[in-house]
Amino acid sequence: YKGHADIFDFWNIIRAEQLTIAHKHEKALEFYQKVYASKQNDVSQYNLANSYYRNRDYEKAAQYYQEITTTNKTLEYERLH
Repeated sequence: YKGHADIFDFWNIIRAEQLTIAHKHEKALEFYQKVYASKQNDVSQYNLANSYYRNRDYEKAAQYYQEITTTNKTLEYERLH
């Protein structure tokens, strides 16, 4: 049921952000992976790439950053930064 997926995605995003703030990057990555698996949009991909970067998996981060195609100028700037 799609409505439930959205609620779980929201919860996973909140949890991932909390773990990132607490510098628990490995655990946060698990939640960002769940959101990306469900949504697979530019924003979830950007967040996943950032999470890989925080976990020092620079190759994987670069791969996800490079694969983002967006017309959102702010996201494009952030992706290239």
